[in-house]
Amino acid sequence: MFPTESLATAMTVRRTLRRRRRRMWAPRPNLITIVRAREVARERFTGDEGVELVKYDLAEPLPALGRFDAVVSSMAIHHLEHERKRSLYCEVFDLLEPGGVFANFEHVASATRRLHLAFFAAIDEPLEHEDPSDRLLDVESQLGWLRGVGFDDVDCYWKWLEMALLVGVKPA
Repeated sequence: MFPTESLATAMTVRRTLRRRRRRMWAPRPNLITIVRAREVARERFTGDEGVELVKYDLAEPLPALGRFDAVVSSMAIHHLEHERKRSLYCEVFDLLEPGGVFANFEHVASATRRLHLAFFAAIDEPLEHEDPSDRLLDVESQLGWLRGVGFDDVDCYWKWLEMALLVGVKPA
């Protein structure tokens, strides 16, 4: 399952899974994508029988979709209230097979107001265009939640200003 608003991440994961499928002896579902922009995703994945698109509101508990080797989110979870983020991390943990990976590419809170302003300057956006639906949270709080849920090898694998890749692995 790949909750995502960014098809770029889904495409990367899809290529990885396609390579992996060639090495596997038994076929299994490749990609379930939960999206907001279903029409865009439908265009991109037309004819790919290994992709199932599900339109879903992440503010609600996740539906029973099966067990997964990886859950990837891109630019989606930061719109949720903090308590929902935390409960979603628990739900993701429960969906993963042992050894499964959760990767969350996310918009995160800056440590200071000055760094927040620097982020908007760096992306050449006026502060007035700040998305009112953003519910940004700092990296350390989210890493702590992932560890608290039970993920291993939790870390921020990449960060640039307010963009971060948070990753955790379900113990095998």
